Amino acid sequence: MDARLFWLPHEESVWIPGQLKCGNTYITDRGEVTVPESDRLEEITDPEELRGVPDCCSLSHVSAASILHTVRVRAARGEIYTNVSNVLIAVNPFKAMDIYAQDYIEMYRGCEDVSAKPPHIFGLCAQAFAGLMDNNDLTNVSSQAVLISGESGAGKTETTKLVLLYTSEMLAGQEGGIEDVLMELNPILEAFGNAKTVRNNNSSRFGKWIQVCVDPASRSLRGVKVVDYLLEVTRVTGQGPGERNYHIFYQLAADPAFRKALKLEEAATAHYLRSNPIGLDGVDDARDLQDLRKALTVLEFSSREEDGIFRTVAALLHLGNVDFSPGGDTQVSTPQALGVAAELLGVDATALSKCMCYKRIATGKDVMMSPLDHERAKAARDSMAKMVYSLLFKWLVFRCNEALGKNIGSQDQLNDADLGQFIGVLDIAGFESFEKNLLEQLLINLSNEKLQNFFNNIVFTGELEEYKAEEVDIANIAFPDNSDVLALIEGPGGLLATLDDATTGVKQTDETFTNRLLQEKGGHSRLLKPKKFDPLAFGIQHYAGDVFYSAAGFLEKNVQSQPPEVVELLKSSSVSVLGALVREPDETSPSGRVASRVSKKNKATVGSAFKKSLGELMEKLQVAQCHFVRCIKPNMEKVPEKLTSTMVMDQLRLCGVMETVEIRKAGFLVRQRYADFVGRYFVVLKNKDERSAIQAKLAKGLCDAAAFRPASQAILRRAEAIDGQYALGKTKVLLKSPTFRILEDLRRAAFQPFAVALQRAVRGHLVRKQICEVREVHREILSCIHGAGHQLREEGFSAKQVHRATIAEGSLGHLDALLGRAINLPIKLGYIHEAAKVRSNIATETSLARKLATLAMQGNAFEMEEALANAEHFKLQGDLVDAVRKRLEDARAEAPIKQALQSALDSDEHEELHRAVEAATEKGYHEPKRWTQPSGAAVMKKAAERLRELDEERQRQKELRDALATQVEEHLGGTDLQAIQEMLVRAGSAGLQCEAVERLRERCTALKRETDLHQELQGCLASGDGTALREIVARIHAAGEQWLLPKLADDMAEAGRRIGESNSKLEAAQANPPEAQAERSLLAQVQAALEWGRELEPLLALQARFAEHLSLSCSGPKSKAAAAEEAESEDKLNKHIERLQEELSLIEELRRGVTTYTSSTEFEKLYRACDFGKWARGEEFWIRKEGWTIFQEFQERKDRLWKAELALIKLKGATEAFDCEEMEAAFTSCAELAVPAAEIEEYNKVFTMLQRPHQVRDLLSRWGKHQIRAANLQKQLEYLQAKEAGTESLIMLQLRRLKNSQSVELMRLALRKEAGRRNRATGAAHPTHAGGYVVAEQVDDPAGDRRLRAERGREPQEPGHVGRHGGEPHVRRREAVLGRPGAGAVALGAGREGLFAAARGPEILDG
Repeated sequence: MDARLFWLPHEESVWIPGQLKCGNTYITDRGEVTVPESDRLEEITDPEELRGVPDCCSLSHVSAASILHTVRVRAARGEIYTNVSNVLIAVNPFKAMDIYAQDYIEMYRGCEDVSAKPPHIFGLCAQAFAGLMDNNDLTNVSSQAVLISGESGAGKTETTKLVLLYTSEMLAGQEGGIEDVLMELNPILEAFGNAKTVRNNNSSRFGKWIQVCVDPASRSLRGVKVVDYLLEVTRVTGQGPGERNYHIFYQLAADPAFRKALKLEEAATAHYLRSNPIGLDGVDDARDLQDLRKALTVLEFSSREEDGIFRTVAALLHLGNVDFSPGGDTQVSTPQALGVAAELLGVDATALSKCMCYKRIATGKDVMMSPLDHERAKAARDSMAKMVYSLLFKWLVFRCNEALGKNIGSQDQLNDADLGQFIGVLDIAGFESFEKNLLEQLLINLSNEKLQNFFNNIVFTGELEEYKAEEVDIANIAFPDNSDVLALIEGPGGLLATLDDATTGVKQTDETFTNRLLQEKGGHSRLLKPKKFDPLAFGIQHYAGDVFYSAAGFLEKNVQSQPPEVVELLKSSSVSVLGALVREPDETSPSGRVASRVSKKNKATVGSAFKKSLGELMEKLQVAQCHFVRCIKPNMEKVPEKLTSTMVMDQLRLCGVMETVEIRKAGFLVRQRYADFVGRYFVVLKNKDERSAIQAKLAKGLCDAAAFRPASQAILRRAEAIDGQYALGKTKVLLKSPTFRILEDLRRAAFQPFAVALQRAVRGHLVRKQICEVREVHREILSCIHGAGHQLREEGFSAKQVHRATIAEGSLGHLDALLGRAINLPIKLGYIHEAAKVRSNIATETSLARKLATLAMQGNAFEMEEALANAEHFKLQGDLVDAVRKRLEDARAEAPIKQALQSALDSDEHEELHRAVEAATEKGYHEPKRWTQPSGAAVMKKAAERLRELDEERQRQKELRDALATQVEEHLGGTDLQAIQEMLVRAGSAGLQCEAVERLRERCTALKRETDLHQELQGCLASGDGTALREIVARIHAAGEQWLLPKLADDMAEAGRRIGESNSKLEAAQANPPEAQAERSLLAQVQAALEWGRELEPLLALQARFAEHLSLSCSGPKSKAAAAEEAESEDKLNKHIERLQEELSLIEELRRGVTTYTSSTEFEKLYRACDFGKWARGEEFWIRKEGWTIFQEFQERKDRLWKAELALIKLKGATEAFDCEEMEAAFTSCAELAVPAAEIEEYNKVFTMLQRPHQVRDLLSRWGKHQIRAANLQKQLEYLQAKEAGTESLIMLQLRRLKNSQSVELMRLALRKEAGRRNRATGAAHPTHAGGYVVAEQVDDPAGDRRLRAERGREPQEPGHVGRHGGEPHVRRREAVLGRPGAGAVALGAGREGLFAAARGPEILDG
């Protein structure tokens, strides 16, 4: 018996298919549903109703449920288009789809039969062009129209764009022709006519008719005309929650240049915009403004016009910010906003203020200006803003029409029907019904009533044509009609006429208009009265449902006239665009046609104007072949892949799709060809011979209607069908619902006995087949279990050999399949649960055997221990277990060898590495196959290679030392101090220690000492200081009589000669006793002291003797010149002694600072206390030359301490950030600056901790939320993992990490490491660090280079000394930098101040 399907009502899905179970219970995909007996359900007789067919009217039975279900199924498949007769339903997908590319246009453009293709907007456009172009008689070509409707957010705007896109692609034209210009129309209309609403981010707030005039002969576009309807001007001055003003306001505010030029910096707080956020996700207002400007240029708007447009829009925002003072005499309280608005509009600010604060009243010939109160002034301001924006929008549409209609004459000619054929696109708001419906909703619903009436007539005409083709009488068929609604609204004496009378009448209000309407039309069947009393409410029964309107504001909104004072103000504007908006129409100014005529004779209202424009539109549609697109919004959330059935059903009803079903139901709902009708219902005939004859005809494939007409009549007689419930057409049998249901019941009753017999046979066959399958499954399950060595009901595992389990592995998959089949058998086997346990045992043994087989070849010790433990637990034995056990023993034996090799590699000590490699080789681990773990063989290979490298390096160093020893012996007789020093550095770098080096070092020391003495001797010779000369000569003689420097002997001879001359002079002076000679000698001594005096005590003695001489000579006669000379000499001597005393005091302080100061703060105090600028002029400024040397040492000491403090601060910051690279660089700086180990001991702990991966992981888990620390810890962990893996040189890893670094110190340190590694690889000499604390000491050599000298422990070492650890510098980098306990060559002292105090100890150790 056939399963009967019905459409069941559902709360969420509206209609769902359900299968009748029994009584009133139905089975659905949502479970069982019980339907009350009173509900009359529609039966699903055509299976295609459930499959989502492309065209709903292809179904034999069309209903509201089948249409909704078809749309729902297709939308779920991603097919957003569905045909319902000549209506295309388009569901908004709320996402980008790839079905609008060029290849789709080409697919539909080149298609001869569009109906064979899936429904698509391009398919509808292709049909329109086929009707326009594909007719040889061009004089009879029909114009085409595409009517697009739907609620806000349904996709009307995008559908209009797609129609225009297809139109521009289809029409022939050159690059940059009018076809390309047509696409630039959208940015202009969207910027000034679209806005964000709660339902749609780009909602069109006006209706439009785009008429594309076409030349069919040349397939070219002649021109375009745009007509706009009902722009929502109230949005300019206010928007609802979650909505925005028109796009153009936000686009200007988003561009920096326009924001400044138009003074829109505070646009977000503008009165007309501030109710909602100025920004919108997914919308780039600045980019949209660029598209708008491009479109204006393409459509031939001049730069002056563009500037005027933008000034006008910005002026409206400033106008909205104008406020008024409360009280009787209203005045503008925001003069700044008024001034900016007037400036942008190009009008006088006072005149603009009067237009908002006063109202012009004309009484006869007299004109009076009546002041307005606060609220009315604000209303006048808003009214002016709405008026200007409305005129601007109409002017923009007019200018676009001028640019797009050049080839078809003037705008007036575009209205003529003689201009040829066209393709029109109508984008108009769908039927609206809100909680409060005003005049705007009434006019929109009027347009939808007109279009629905037009649509009904088209559908009715199609029905009539089908009935006429079938030669069926339609005299008794009544189709639905809404002409009475149109008559109520727009007919003579109707609603609009009554509203116009009230608008032009005297003392009329919205309430009087409502009362008059209800009194005069109260008896109309379509006019509804509110259930609750409301003096402004009335209702209309529309085709889509009942709508109640509120007449509040009807009369005010219906007025189309403009305030004359505002018109005069705009005419006086210096902005040409504003003048064009209100210019009086004349023959020479086409722009004047935009403005409404400000004339007493012109009493047109909004309602009458809309009625007229609607009538003109209907005239165009009457001469065109129309195609309908109904856009559907699937959900309120605007999310993809979601369809709310109740919402979609309401839209299908509101947009008139269900009217198609009603019109079809009004006639014959079911229509079938004769052969199909007879083939389905011939079983209801009682006569067997008749049935056999019909079967024979059907078997022959006959389709002739005449052959099946008698049989059809017999079937209808069997159903007792009455006249009027059916009709026999020319090719089809047409049925109404009652007759169709009777035939279905008779067919079902005829099949009843056959269905029972068939079910009995099939069920018996199925049961026998199931029993055979049960036996087969039982037999095979037992075979698999017994083959694996198990018995049913066995406890635990048997002690089987492992290979026995591996044999069962091949049948494991088969056993799984058998158990799966057994579970689904209708007859359940009682042992299935125990069999599943046995299967689990077999699987465990099999898995363990596979793992053991793998571990016998490879695997680590932990895995082998675990596997062997499992094997022992499961009592498994065999060769595999023995092999794994043997391999585990080998792995344990080789673990200490591998560890020793790895430790030797880490230490990089030759002796340790040699011992480890030799021990591994003795046990045969030099062969890779001897190792059980590949990593062990890799470590052995790496250790052997490293040992070979160290041996080669030792050999190279030996050869280098031999060569250097020869060169050292050659330098033993030399006197070039610089060459000897360089030789000692090279010998120290190479680790050369021999007698020749010691002798050369002694010679270097002697040469250095002689050089210093020689330099002092040369200074004394140059200065002429006899005392100093005698002192240095004595020191040289005390140092020895054998001099290495030849020039020293020559200078000593010269010094001896000068000392002899000085002695001779002294003896001569002592031999000359006269007083005059003594006086002249004393003055000469003073002059010599001023020039050469360096010692304080001789100068003080000379000062006393000279003062005594002056006191004795005062009593004797003396010339004035001699007295003046003596006074001047005394003054000079006193000043010289004072300066020398000051200098000696400073030198003493400097010496104390160099030896005792431990912080830069102490140096800074002394620096500020003394006039260091005076002493820093140079050596020639100092009396004692050693003062300049000590001053330089003081400066260097101060700079060195300052750098050390900065290095500690840097080390502290790097430690707190866990930055190992920065820490290593800071450690190097501290070593070079001789920072004591105690200062960096705490940082050393952190650095050591960061070299252990497990501690780095602990720190990373602790500081994971700290961005900087976590990043540095992660980088250090990656570095340590790479180091353990040994896949790359550690230095190269560090260089790779520093690729994007900006730290010069880090890069210099890494490059120095890499250079050392390469020197070691090539055998070149390179500096190494000593085993202890390394202090980098700055020394000046003759070449001016800064060299590093190593010192170990507290005992200074000679330059170039190499400790016991050789190799790469980076190997001992951390030990060399951090030092050892008690190490440190330079003691900076304790109790430091300044920066050292701030850098003491890393705080991170405490945290």
